[in-house]
Amino acid sequence: MPMAIALIIRTKNEENSIGRVLANIFSQKHADPIQIIIVDSGSSDRTLEIVSRYQVTTLHIPAEQFTYGYSLNYGIQHAQGDIVVCLSAHCIPCDDLWLSNLTAPIQQGKAHATFGRQVAVKGMNPFEEVSLSKHFPAQARKGARVPFSNANCAFLKTMWEEVHFDELIPGWEDYLWYLSSKDKYLFRYVPDACVIHSHPFSLTRIGRIACQDGSAFRRMQEQYGFNILERTSSLKSKADYVMKDLSSHTVFFLKQGYLRHLAILPFVKGYAYLNYWRGYHTYDPQQNQTIRTQQDMSKRDVSGKAAPKVSFIIPHWNQRTLLEECIVSILNTGRTIPYEIIVIDNASQDDSAAYIQRTFPDIRLIRNVMNLGYAKAINQGADRATGDFLFFLNNDIQFLENTTEQLISFLAKHPDAGAVAPILMYPDGRIQISCRRFPTPSALFLQLCGIKSMGAFRAWKLDIEEQGRGGIIQQPMASALLVRRACWNAVGPMDERFFLYFNDVDWCYRLSIITSYKIYLCPEARVIHHGGASTKRLGRKRTYEFYRGLFRFYRKYYLRT
Repeated sequence: MPMAIALIIRTKNEENSIGRVLANIFSQKHADPIQIIIVDSGSSDRTLEIVSRYQVTTLHIPAEQFTYGYSLNYGIQHAQGDIVVCLSAHCIPCDDLWLSNLTAPIQQGKAHATFGRQVAVKGMNPFEEVSLSKHFPAQARKGARVPFSNANCAFLKTMWEEVHFDELIPGWEDYLWYLSSKDKYLFRYVPDACVIHSHPFSLTRIGRIACQDGSAFRRMQEQYGFNILERTSSLKSKADYVMKDLSSHTVFFLKQGYLRHLAILPFVKGYAYLNYWRGYHTYDPQQNQTIRTQQDMSKRDVSGKAAPKVSFIIPHWNQRTLLEECIVSILNTGRTIPYEIIVIDNASQDDSAAYIQRTFPDIRLIRNVMNLGYAKAINQGADRATGDFLFFLNNDIQFLENTTEQLISFLAKHPDAGAVAPILMYPDGRIQISCRRFPTPSALFLQLCGIKSMGAFRAWKLDIEEQGRGGIIQQPMASALLVRRACWNAVGPMDERFFLYFNDVDWCYRLSIITSYKIYLCPEARVIHHGGASTKRLGRKRTYEFYRGLFRFYRKYYLRT
């Protein structure tokens, strides 16, 4: 009887490939159903929207807790199959027999684990082509080092139950797992189980991967006693390795006609060697060992205070007085619910950050060296927050009595609510128009023409009467928005490509298409909002950023290719 299969795919911002990957998987000539598990670590593009079109199980892990090993272990914990298949989200199966070919040796009892071939897109990244052609040839080679890779592999789940993937190593967790299991289990290379696996050429990525490799090799050596570079320990052997590496690249580039890449070869490889050395020599075993422990402890308050229930997250730029008023209003009204305040300063040019640090020492202050934008600041705050609820606030918000309690009570009474917003009021008591429909072309057209509705179409902004009714809405301004932690994890972080405007629109739109959560407006809860206090300082750039955000949203959702 065939063994059941569970397929694990790790994702983060894979909108360019995940659709093709899933389409190819669902078209495989495989008789028995398979369990497909997506482990997402904070996608902010259309990845989760695309995934939602398929019959898959989607799991979420916080972006700050991601490692390759942790995401795999987390997915496999939920796997129900006897055979676990791992596939990177940008590895596209070459044919409809990929899955059958990959798992056949295990099904037939000829191997306990398999790994398939990986080929690069010709010309996309010649440096990657060299590596993949070397490690994953068209035919299996006897006596060659096994380049086991979990980008395209299968294994018995019982193997993983004995040895999990290392969750602290920054890379090579798959090869470390192979080294830990090879004496007991049989691994087999299956060239016919082929996937296309390419990354565009990026010097930044080359340096990052090389640095991770150095740290990983150091951990493998010190924590497990595996010195896979033992043959290059002497100075002469290192020089021989470098010359052989440069020579193999030169021959490949000449053969393929990559003369432009041949010209930059010494610089690129030198940059990679330098970053590998940096990763190897800056590896701190003690610090590395404590990372996961710190993350697991993140919801405990070691000071003895009650763990926060609400995390107030306030991006800030150059408005010290208003920020102080916002903080004081939280302190004066938040007496009954445990909370924390996180301020993210986007390189204010006044003395805001230093003043807040002196005046409110209990506040968690994140200081950026440059203005990284609203979405980035929100994501930074959410990553550090420990509350069950995330309250996103502009720095020009002032709380009225019981606002937070009212909103939390509202969420408790509405389990389908992923987020809830209060009514925003100007300082003189007038109500602001703060809720909108999604900016569809028809809604924007009606708004431009000053028409409230036309048949089934409605203008972009709600009016005072519509806001007064409250209830389910599509998109409130994130000037004051209370979000369930579970909802935030399900939707993912804000898309940081929206620097200032429409990041909240994008987040609410993703909530509507990839989750069953709703967003509500609670008319009973009210806050004062001074309105654009920081952005007014931008002058004409404010208008530019608005339309740039609008165009990006339109291009992302209405101009799909």
